Amino acid sequence: MQASPNFEAENMPAPLRFFANKAVFFAGVLAFLIFCWLPKNMADPDIWWHLRNAGAQFAGHAWLHNDGYSFTAAGAPWINHEWLSEVPYYFGWRTFGPQGVLMVALLATECVLLLNFYLTYRLSNSLVATLIGSVLATLFATISFGPRTLIFGWLCLMVELILLDCWRKDELGNRAALITFPVLFAFWINLHGSWLIGMILLLGFLVCESVWPVHGLDDVIDWGKRDTGSLWKATACSIVALFANPYGWRLVLYPFDLAFKQKLNVASVDEWHPLDFHTPRAKIFLLCLIALFLLQLARKAKWALHELLFVAAGVYGACLYSRFLFLGGLLICPILAKQATTVFASNKPRQTHSNGWFHAAVLCGLAIVAMARFPSAAAMRAQQAQFPDKALLYLKDFHPDGPVFNEFLWGGYLEWHTRQLPVFIDSRVDIFERNGTLKDYLDIVLLKNTLPLLQKHGIRYVLFSRDTPLIKLLEQTREWRVLYEDPTTVLLERKAHA
Repeated sequence: MQASPNFEAENMPAPLRFFANKAVFFAGVLAFLIFCWLPKNMADPDIWWHLRNAGAQFAGHAWLHNDGYSFTAAGAPWINHEWLSEVPYYFGWRTFGPQGVLMVALLATECVLLLNFYLTYRLSNSLVATLIGSVLATLFATISFGPRTLIFGWLCLMVELILLDCWRKDELGNRAALITFPVLFAFWINLHGSWLIGMILLLGFLVCESVWPVHGLDDVIDWGKRDTGSLWKATACSIVALFANPYGWRLVLYPFDLAFKQKLNVASVDEWHPLDFHTPRAKIFLLCLIALFLLQLARKAKWALHELLFVAAGVYGACLYSRFLFLGGLLICPILAKQATTVFASNKPRQTHSNGWFHAAVLCGLAIVAMARFPSAAAMRAQQAQFPDKALLYLKDFHPDGPVFNEFLWGGYLEWHTRQLPVFIDSRVDIFERNGTLKDYLDIVLLKNTLPLLQKHGIRYVLFSRDTPLIKLLEQTREWRVLYEDPTTVLLERKAHA
């Protein structure tokens, strides 16, 4: 009689037994896939002013309360609402340069999606369904891949979802809940404004768990049986914990300011636009929703009430704002895998272990490939074509005699690399929408009253991408001359001041 792989695993050395676990193997394969899909550059325009913020805070030993980078909002009140997320990126840069920033982004992204893998496995108890659900979640997450503070917000979300699952399965005690949730939200509010999504989901979960069972729906809804009193207390403590931040009530209100007051920001930034269902990611997302519907028709499985809420929240968020496709994947894919479990069910005993030597060899091979493909600092700089990288040598010695009008996406890059040059605008957006600078910028680049607006702000120089309508317009006038140009960048000066 041949021994089962599970029995053989019990007699393996501990390290080999670890690699023999199929869940570990699949998680390792997923980690390699995440590495392959993560952009190997610093293309996100926000990362540069995040680095400048962190450096300024450490140098000045004080929180930032005013703008110190632009001439259009100089000294205006401003809060650094993602200050804690900036710290690991800053130390990554200080230690290894751009490679260090990529390492931090990779580690944070891996943590988010491997925690999603873990949650999916907890819900589905099927490795095949878990792997499929996790790959889909990773695919949707690629919409926000890169060195972004948002990743730390989704990391907190995954911790919250796992804690809620543990609480529902009586694996998290009442006393532990009173500690873990407030601590989580105390960190979350200092990391990213997505804490508001987490709080809404927590309150929604509590309401769902508190609903009295409705007769006649027992075949469809898993009502749960646990008393929610302790979790309500933990939620109240979590709301209090939100004020454990350096900006007090202003940081608590910031997500509401973004949602209700920053209309031009939401309207003009691409990732705040609705999901485009002509794109491959959106089409796959739609197929997942159809699959979820068909599985329910075929299986008539029970749903926990909060699962319906999470799916609805994921669909609403992803469809309303394309950047929340990441959120939709994290919320929906674990539930999809759970509902698909019967498709991969088998009457055979489930084997959780396999050939440890084979798994170890494959994972070591993938690790070697990942290290070989990790880019050098020079290779990362070569992929920064969207920034005025070739112009840096000139710009570092450039000391303008008047205001410079710069491209929106270049603001943070200039703030980090050419600190003697105050910018017109950067991608912080909020501070520039309040004082009207964002509207003026959009009107200038869209050629709406361009010349008078440049005159209004006293612009003497224009630093912008080549072959754009703005540059072509200014070159056609007799008031501007070229100071510098390369294949991607042009610096113009107003002749009247030459």
